[in-house]
Amino acid sequence: MIVLQYLAAGVCGLCATIAALTFALSFVSWALCEPAARRGPFRPRPGLALAAFTVLSALTYTLMP
Repeated sequence: MIVLQYLAAGVCGLCATIAALTFALSFVSWALCEPAARRGPFRPRPGLALAAFTVLSALTYTLMP
């Protein structure tokens, strides 16, 4: 029973880690782009990964027993 609670928190923590890594990589690629490429339709979007990290880390904290 307790193992399942830790499993859910572990999965959310793993997803939060992946989202944080995605945010770091997309922010660096956004920062290295020239200014014209930052406004195009195929620009890196670090805000979406940051929002996913925030939600998943809050969910991990909530699910911890």
